[in-house]
Formats: sequence, C-alpha cells, structure tokens
Amino acid sequence: DQTNQGGCKTCSTCGKGKKRTSSCSTTANIQCGSCSSGTYQDQSSHTSGSCKACSNQAAAGEDSASMMSAWGYDQAVDCKPTKCLKGYSYASNACSACNSGFYQNQNQHTLGSCKGCPTGWAQGSSAKSQCGPCSAGSTYQDENYQAGCKTCSTCGTGKKRTSSCSTTANIQCGSCSSG
Repeated sequence: DQTNQGGCKTCSTCGKGKKRTSSCSTTANIQCGSCSSGTYQDQSSHTSGSCKACSNQAAAGEDSASMMSAWGYDQAVDCKPTKCLKGYSYASNACSACNSGFYQNQNQHTLGSCKGCPTGWAQGSSAKSQCGPCSAGSTYQDENYQAGCKTCSTCGTGKKRTSSCSTTANIQCGSCSSG
C-alpha cells in the first residue's frame, strides 16, 4: 500500500496469474487470488475479477473443452489440451496430426497413436479421421499404411487375364495357350 498526499492509501492491483477476489474500498485493499485450473491471466497490474479461459487457446486438433492449466498460470502457452480431436494423436499434453496413410477416428481422446490404413484403403492427407477405399477394377493397394491407391495394370499382347484387379490386388495375367 502507498499513501498519497491526502493521507489516503492507494489501492493495489493484481498481478499475472491472479484475479481480484474482493474490491478495494475505503477500509480495505484489493484482494487477489490465483486463477483456477483451466484459466490464466497474462495481465500485470490489473483489477480484473476474472481470468481468461484456456479453451480460447486450442490449436488444430486440440479439444477446446479440454484445455487446462494448473492453478495460477500467467500465459496462454501454459494452457495444454487433455484430449485430442479426430485425425490427431495425443502425447505429453499435445496433439499431433496423423500422417498420410494413417487416421484416428476417435473424438475427444487420449490415444497416443494413429491407426494405419489397411490394404485396399489409403489416405493421402494428414489429420484425417478415416481412410478412403480403392476402386475395384481400377485401383488397388496391396500394402498397409499407404497414402494412395495404385492403378490396375492391363495384360499385354499374348497374355490373358487370370484374375481381376480387386481393391487389394493387381490384375494377374497368364500366357495365352497356342492354337
């Protein structure tokens, strides 16, 4: 507290990580308390009675409703997700986009890995919640975790088709019998 020239005391202010819990009056100074979990206050020398919500700090893939911080945090970077959205994996209070060839179809989760696209399916983009199927007769994928489907081949001269192109296997060709 400071005393001004008229003998009255000047009201204090709250600092970072704090909020006003009671106002300054003629008989009492301002009282400040820590911001609660899930909030922060980055302003110094303030009289605000509230803290800022961590939910406003959610980045791509982070569940805004699960953004948390410990008591008394004073920076937006202190807000961390406790859950991730579809297309992302969760590790160490962070959400990471699933790479191409992988997906995550769970929402608001804490799963530490993405699922791989199986044979017959592919995913060409990151942060996706599902893989797309190859088209039987025109494209296939015979490997797991792939970004795209392969184009079905055709049989060359002197060859005949012995099996059709499926979503998981290319066309098979054999020699034509003489005659």
